[in-house]
Amino acid sequence: MSPFENKIKILVAEDNEYNFELIKETLADENIEIFHAACGTEAVDVFLRNKDIHLLLLDIKMPGFSGYEILEKIRAVNPEIVAIAQTAYVISDETESIKKAGFNELLMKPIDPNVLINTIRKLMEE
Repeated sequence: MSPFENKIKILVAEDNEYNFELIKETLADENIEIFHAACGTEAVDVFLRNKDIHLLLLDIKMPGFSGYEILEKIRAVNPEIVAIAQTAYVISDETESIKKAGFNELLMKPIDPNVLINTIRKLMEE
């Protein structure tokens, strides 16, 4: 049974199909509707067509717009949206940049399924 009482809508911006499938499989048994974008410009377009999305899971290194640019453009429309950065390339400078950009959390790839679900739960309860 899903820990999420109300359906949560998540936009996953991930250009690697394998990584997206892992995320999708991890969240399959949860009360979550997933929207997928394979590039940054598509992510912004998907959000603009579905402004009731609750949470963003953004790959930092995306074709088109980066995760930073996606967040900036979406926060111009919805300043309160919750955003999780996902990256495989974290160095201290990038961690600081992610915090300064306004992401609520950072997850390292490969994403641990339990960490992903617990992070989403924590952020949606705040």
